Amino acid sequence: MTVFADFQQRFSESIQGRLRSLAEGLRAYFATPTAAVETSPWIVDEAVARTDSGRRPVSAMGWVERARQCLVCEGAMKERTVFVIQLQDGSHRSVCCPHCGLLALDRPGVRVALATDFIYGRIISARQAIYLVGSSVQICCTPSVLCFGSREEARRFQAGFGGYLCSLEEARAELKELRGS
Repeated sequence: MTVFADFQQRFSESIQGRLRSLAEGLRAYFATPTAAVETSPWIVDEAVARTDSGRRPVSAMGWVERARQCLVCEGAMKERTVFVIQLQDGSHRSVCCPHCGLLALDRPGVRVALATDFIYGRIISARQAIYLVGSSVQICCTPSVLCFGSREEARRFQAGFGGYLCSLEEARAELKELRGS
């Protein structure tokens, strides 16, 4: 059991180190063309700002600070797993984790969705994210759903903690099946 505990400790320290570089990663991500398309609606809402080097969130914790409670489960918001949807009327709603985010996508009027890469904390397109459903890592709601920006990193995480890798639509279908709806 101590070998597993040591592994968890090293893994946790590794993730913490990577999260420290959140600002750099966000700047790099928001300079990409995909991010420009996905974040355009947020510029009007002042959640994302245009800069000479691309786009960046006004505050890494901006969405978490604005919504203290999850729209779906009413749980606490978490910076590492926040999922944000923008509605047709321009307003946006935050949910605590990808599990609730996938459920929130069923609400009428959803225009754009952004997720948070679990390892690096970067804002990523919900459509392009890789979802790990049912891993042994329980951050929030069950079944556990985590987002990754890279299929390779999601595979490595899956090797240690189990679960199923899915696209957005596959993850939504998996949740519906598990919920029996």
